[in-house]
Amino acid sequence: MELIKKYKVIVITVTVSLLSIFVFSRLVSSSGITDYFLKSVDEKKSNMLELTGAAAAISTAITLMPDDIASPVAEKIADTSTFFMFILCVLFIEEYILTLGGYAACIFFIPAGCVLLCLFSMFRKQLFKQLSFKVFIIAIALVAIVPTSLLASNAIENRFEDSIQETIAAAKAGTEEIEAYAEDEENKGLFSEIWGKIKGGVTGFRERAEKLLSQFVEAVAVLLVTNCVIPLIVAFLFVWLLKSLFAINRHERVVIDGKEIIE
Repeated sequence: MELIKKYKVIVITVTVSLLSIFVFSRLVSSSGITDYFLKSVDEKKSNMLELTGAAAAISTAITLMPDDIASPVAEKIADTSTFFMFILCVLFIEEYILTLGGYAACIFFIPAGCVLLCLFSMFRKQLFKQLSFKVFIIAIALVAIVPTSLLASNAIENRFEDSIQETIAAAKAGTEEIEAYAEDEENKGLFSEIWGKIKGGVTGFRERAEKLLSQFVEAVAVLLVTNCVIPLIVAFLFVWLLKSLFAINRHERVVIDGKEIIE
């Protein structure tokens, strides 16, 4: 009876391994769901590139203003581009995991977990059972963590999308406005007068630059939370939940001749 049970386990695990390698891997690679999340990541990357470019452009443009009236603000705005680049790197990592994670899970981790279950059924060593569950946890995490974190981050980020787009638009408008006057040879002598009429003079421009800085800082805070903090929280909760579901005792109790033996 025990031998039949072992053969059943071997047949099931071999079948699951073959299905994972030859069927599930193709489904994951060509899934419309994966394409949906990749499109979401591409949109986020586009926002990061726009924000990085806008921060660099407006900070450079501000330095063209006379008497360095807002140079400290320009430096702080330029510093925000470092955070945008960091978030962009995180998004590239998420894109790679989305592209390769499911395929790697189906080709390597699920078959490896099945092999370990086969070894456990044959030799009854708890080590094989524990390792198989850990490998399955990694496989599930590779497939599900990034999509889950994207769903959570998108729900929050969508509330601030208008604010982010306003920041980009304001930075572009400010850059174009400053460069238009700074590069026009005929208007150089009238720059201060024209600017004063449009924005209330030097003081008004400095206030505008500081407001733009606050918008960039807000964008950095929102994007760091949605693209870095939330994925980490989701990953932690996901792994903790999977470990709870796959929790096993490290010791197996066996009763022989009325005596309890712990393996």
